[in-house]
Amino acid sequence: MGTDYAAQDRIRSERRDSFTAKLPAIARALAALEPDRGWTVQPEAEPDRYRFPHLTSTAGDEIWFGMDEYKNKIEVHGSYPKKSNGAVWIPRDHKYDAPSEKIGFSADREPAAIAREIVRRFLPLYREYLQAANDSLARQLSHEQLTRQTFEQLLKDAPGLLRPWSTRAHEIDHASELRATGDGIDVTVSGSDVRLKVNLSGDFARTVLGCILQSRKAANHEG
Repeated sequence: MGTDYAAQDRIRSERRDSFTAKLPAIARALAALEPDRGWTVQPEAEPDRYRFPHLTSTAGDEIWFGMDEYKNKIEVHGSYPKKSNGAVWIPRDHKYDAPSEKIGFSADREPAAIAREIVRRFLPLYREYLQAANDSLARQLSHEQLTRQTFEQLLKDAPGLLRPWSTRAHEIDHASELRATGDGIDVTVSGSDVRLKVNLSGDFARTVLGCILQSRKAANHEG
């Protein structure tokens, strides 16, 4: 007797529908366990058979569910913010060998039991990673802003002498480094640091180097 694929498809669809129907009760159970978090179900903008509605809290938590329809198992994982370049932050950005925050359980479990598992086994590590992501992105944005300000001031101080490598606003606004070139000059800006490469030759190079060294000695003496 051959495999009844239609029956298997029906079973998988029923399993997904059954778990989807539990999501509002899971959100209510989470809200009861964490009354200050305001857990709610967020439906997908475009219904997709392979994506469940996700759960969010007023504190910024975002939980997604995946299902192994053959084993009727659920996997819980979290969402993290995007970096300014559009890439999604992942726990390995925080620590190379970071353990996974994902957990799994049978889809047949009751909503209250699922909520308890999420609070006990998933949320502590997920929230540690989410805080690390938010802190990291705040530092990144601060660095990018300082880079942009330093770069703009440099161009202002040397009008017409330097040409930015890029004039695209998005690239300038969200760069950890910015570069400009001039006649024999290559400048790289990162935060408040400015790296200057100048192509000089002969006596002029030695004169410029001497001026730099004297300037540093004077600065050290004053300090």
